[in-house]
Amino acid sequence: MEISLKLAGIFMAQNDVEKAEQGFEFCTKTQQFKVELEGDDCSEDTLALYGLSLDKQGQFLLGRGRLQEAENSFNSAVKVSTRLLGENDQQTLVVRNSLATVLSLRGETGRALSILANIISRAEETKSQYLPTFLINKGIVGLRSGSVGSAREDCTRARAEAVDRSDAETTLEADECLKQLLAFAA
Repeated sequence: MEISLKLAGIFMAQNDVEKAEQGFEFCTKTQQFKVELEGDDCSEDTLALYGLSLDKQGQFLLGRGRLQEAENSFNSAVKVSTRLLGENDQQTLVVRNSLATVLSLRGETGRALSILANIISRAEETKSQYLPTFLINKGIVGLRSGSVGSAREDCTRARAEAVDRSDAETTLEADECLKQLLAFAA
């Protein structure tokens, strides 16, 4: 199964959409069947592979603009990750962040902002390394919804958090977020 998932990722990177889609579909359906068959006796490895397959499939669908299908994959991935790792685990927060991105792109900014606020609260509690990324995402969604002040606050805080963590890549992303805010205000 792991090899099939890697192959699907390779096909995606090569822009062989048909083979990538077949690969992700095979992985998710096979793991879903196994999880349902094993029920409460399902191993952590099986659950983890199912969650990973759902997340990768969601990313693929998001990249293809198939937002409803991506939302479905991410919703399922959140359930699996929560069952396996708990609400506050880094992976659960990351997958929920992806779900919020899809909702935002579908125009459901209110739901996206609510999810992001919850993620940020949990990330603060757990001292998540991804807090700056979550703040940037909330800033971008806030900007899309017209909440410029809140978006500026989130992006500014994201930059400060990224600098404190010596995370150059996320600092650049926060700078880009702040540039978008300046362009919007102009």
